[in-house]
Amino acid sequence: MFVHQDLTPKQRETRKPLVAELKLRKANGEKDLTIFNGKIVQNRESASIRRNWCVFMSMQEILLINLSSSRHGFMH
Repeated sequence: MFVHQDLTPKQRETRKPLVAELKLRKANGEKDLTIFNGKIVQNRESASIRRNWCVFMSMQEILLINLSSSRHGFMH
């Protein structure tokens, strides 16, 4: 859960073009985008989760290969 402080009218005006660009980019298929420090960036947490999932899948594939090899009498 995130709690954001209310923005001043000046901050809202500054943020308005960023929000419009963010909506356009999301409509064009970009994912995991957010506004951070006045810029549109990819959400680091989502990228980190995807990266960790790929590592997990690679390890899982290695384990499956090792299990299937040991069933056929091969040792690694």
